[in-house]
Amino acid sequence: MNIFAAICLSCAIAAGPGEGDRTDTLSASVVTVSKLNAVLEMASAPVVSISGREVQQRSLSSPKTLSSLIPNLHIPEYGSAMTSTIYARGLGSRMENPSIGLYVDEIPVLDKNMFDTDFLDVERVDYVSGPQGTLFGRNAMVGVLSVTTKNPSAFETGSAHLSFGSGGTFDAAALWQSETLVFSARAFHTNGLYTNTYNDNKIDGGSGLSFRLKYRPYRGAGRSSDYSLWVSYLDQGGWPYRLYDGGDVAPVAYNDNCNYRRLSVLAGAAEGFKVGLHDLKSVFSLQLLGDKMNLDQDFTSARMFTLEQRQRQIAVTEELIFRPSIDVDWWDSQSGLFLFGKYNRMHAPVHFFEDGIENLILGNANAHIPQSIGYLDFQEDDFVIGSDFDLFYQNAAIYHESWFTFGKWRFTAGLRADFEYQHMKYDSNSLIHFALLPRMTEFRELPSVYKGNTHNSWLQIVPKVAVRYGDERDYVFASASKGFRAGGFNTQIFSDILQGQMTSDLMNSMGVHVDGMGESQNVKTTAYKPEESWNFEVGGRTSLTSGSHLFVLSASVFDIECRNQQITVFPPGKNTGRMMANAGRSRSYGAELSASWLWNSWRADLRGGYSHAAFVRYDDNQNDYSGNCIPYVPSATWHAALGRRFDVDCGSFEGVDLTLSASGCGKIWWNEENSLSQPAYCLLGADVTLLFYKFDIFAHFSNLTDKDYSVFCFKSVGNTFLQKGRPRCFNAGIRIKF
Repeated sequence: MNIFAAICLSCAIAAGPGEGDRTDTLSASVVTVSKLNAVLEMASAPVVSISGREVQQRSLSSPKTLSSLIPNLHIPEYGSAMTSTIYARGLGSRMENPSIGLYVDEIPVLDKNMFDTDFLDVERVDYVSGPQGTLFGRNAMVGVLSVTTKNPSAFETGSAHLSFGSGGTFDAAALWQSETLVFSARAFHTNGLYTNTYNDNKIDGGSGLSFRLKYRPYRGAGRSSDYSLWVSYLDQGGWPYRLYDGGDVAPVAYNDNCNYRRLSVLAGAAEGFKVGLHDLKSVFSLQLLGDKMNLDQDFTSARMFTLEQRQRQIAVTEELIFRPSIDVDWWDSQSGLFLFGKYNRMHAPVHFFEDGIENLILGNANAHIPQSIGYLDFQEDDFVIGSDFDLFYQNAAIYHESWFTFGKWRFTAGLRADFEYQHMKYDSNSLIHFALLPRMTEFRELPSVYKGNTHNSWLQIVPKVAVRYGDERDYVFASASKGFRAGGFNTQIFSDILQGQMTSDLMNSMGVHVDGMGESQNVKTTAYKPEESWNFEVGGRTSLTSGSHLFVLSASVFDIECRNQQITVFPPGKNTGRMMANAGRSRSYGAELSASWLWNSWRADLRGGYSHAAFVRYDDNQNDYSGNCIPYVPSATWHAALGRRFDVDCGSFEGVDLTLSASGCGKIWWNEENSLSQPAYCLLGADVTLLFYKFDIFAHFSNLTDKDYSVFCFKSVGNTFLQKGRPRCFNAGIRIKF
């Protein structure tokens, strides 16, 4: 057992395995992902590694279940699987590009709509904090999450899983491994936990099916191959949003359906070669996404407006990774070339009904028309604003990182050049018939069209320097690195743009002009720039052993200076859209602490993070938010767990594994004004597993005290809405090994 493996164990989250499982867990921490392997070995950043055994024991079903288990990582569970909002170290945003990079078996997952994936046949999960843009590029701004699935086994083996839980939840999975092949599949169904009082139906029910295939043929010395295919289908409800008014939170009550369907395919091929004095690895992926969302955008019982969004997306990535094959004591390096192309065809019509027409369009227009002239009316009781987009993305990057070792000193230097070009074709249109009553006796046709092209491009230079002193057991480090999140286009604001043009067209057709009437956003406001940051960090780790005791402590402090912070904003008044905007400057500073203790069959873990994230300069031309805390970011996260395995010598019954845990978040502000917030809260959980020779019986409990708290807050059409967190839940089942 090497010291590095012991350190990886100490970083494992919460309930680790019992004494009898320790050897397996340590060997699982030996990393096989090329780029991540280099990061972990050099360890100039905080690292958390979670074994597949822990994923099972803690019922960690998706990246969202890692929230608070990793210091300063917050992934709130709200809306639907389409919503994959990630905040880390005080940075992140509700929309568009995530703040961390997600890799599955070395393949970068490009679209955030695929981030809420299930942890099917997971071998290990690794999280590296801080900007990792030198090696991982766009969106690895505050961290990288790498999911490694199970590899072919020298022995033919398999397992199965069956569980039932709260909300009528049913979950079944199976895995089979051979010398060259791994096949796994999962199916689930849930009736849901939240009730829509408008029709007394559960609104967050759903079903899903996924399977993964990994093939590793024998290639002989100097050559390796891995082929994988992951297909997932999901059909679910969601969005249990409740109207908030003056301190009172109303029940969920809206009239139109909300649902989300997604079919995703992730196919990959990794080939390893020896080329002269270097090891070359090629990682190729094909990523397909087809999804459809229906949304009651006003979330009330009124007949206002709905959104349908359909996407058909294809993406291709290719990465070439070079590493020296000759072992040099004082120097190691990694270089690479990364390319990707993505095309997304989006169809996003907004359907207006009578209440929406009256409140959002006619009411606004008639407020500017003198009563002596008359009033505006539409012939239609409902109409559609159509919006179609063709989005093209091309990216090319080249990078290098070197590590120099002199005694106990290790120096890191890296640089990446990342270029991206984005192009959008847009076509928004509507057709209505209007009349100015009583002056006009017939309705007049009014077509409105907003159509064109726009593009966006940038070049990012991403440097990194770090120094570390010590050995693999005890060390301190300091680093300075740059991170960035990609820019993009605000497709969700085009409905508002066309509404503004419709109003202007109406006034012009009647020969009426009112200053400011019909003014709205335009295509120039739809583009937003990349978010950039510099992360400065110092930290260290120490490990103590005494007899059968193992205690590991790691800590770090960081300061992040951010430019062009990406913030979700809403146009003033009763508008239907939302958009991403670049705030001026922001700053986040804080600290992270992890402590783990193992002694025989006992284990204890403590994880905590603090961040103070605030605007240094942000004025949206209506309000100056400088000095205010950044919304949606918790000021702290924490997790504590105590577990023990009780061994029993009773035939096939081997014992009981018990873990008690507590986790939570600090105060979260819901708006830039810092006038509405969620106070700090703590959730209690428990995991119990009865261990048998060929199977385990388990039970998982979350939010044992049924704590009332909110996970999300937003505005729509001038109203404020909240989503409550999940109530007390449990699931229990059996895992069979064969």
